[in-house]
Amino acid sequence: MKILNIIGIGIFTFLSIYEFSGLMEYLSEQLLFINLPYSLSILWLPELIGLLAYLILLIWAINKIKNLIPISSSKTFAISIMIFFILLLVKFIYSFYGTGLLFERFPVEFDAFHKLRDENQQLQRIMGFFPILKYLILALILYFNKKLDFNDVNNLQLS
Repeated sequence: MKILNIIGIGIFTFLSIYEFSGLMEYLSEQLLFINLPYSLSILWLPELIGLLAYLILLIWAINKIKNLIPISSSKTFAISIMIFFILLLVKFIYSFYGTGLLFERFPVEFDAFHKLRDENQQLQRIMGFFPILKYLILALILYFNKKLDFNDVNNLQLS
């Protein structure tokens, strides 16, 4: 049963990192379209910010796991699930209320942002590869960091 907790911790930690990076993309996009509504950087900079947040958190999480810190697998699994759903809730609330509020207060900037997106479809297609890049980075990091042996997992102090 403890191995399922470890798998669950990994899954929900990854999902939380992925959702957090998506939240950073969304928030930076909102800030940029208010401050730079006519700049082309509004289309690629949020993706880059999200990718950097993803990389930093992913590398941090993997380094924590590699240090083999004794954990309570049941407690850590529950915490990882809670963090994931809290992030989903924050994203939902912000997208539901925040976007409407921004549209009311900055309608000209909002229109300029969407016009810029429509005029730059080629860049939008390129930016569509960033989510795939996140999975590729995860695969490469895990592949080249194979130092964690299954025997090391058995030696974790799980409770």
